[in-house]
Amino acid sequence: MLIGLKKSPHDLAVHQEKVFEIDSHMGIVIAGMTADARFLTRFMRNACLNYSYVYGSKHPCERLITQI
Repeated sequence: MLIGLKKSPHDLAVHQEKVFEIDSHMGIVIAGMTADARFLTRFMRNACLNYSYVYGSKHPCERLITQI
């Protein structure tokens, strides 16, 4: 038997997005500080845009991970 209890949300509580799209072929999921994830997301999006502008192709995931 499995029982789930859903707490009623407080009026000030808001849902925070935990899945972020970086590029059309890449995304990240976070568990923790959302502000840190937004900073990393912005950095990764800029890196993908710069790579796409310079090389005309999608940014390799391995290369982006090593940059982080």
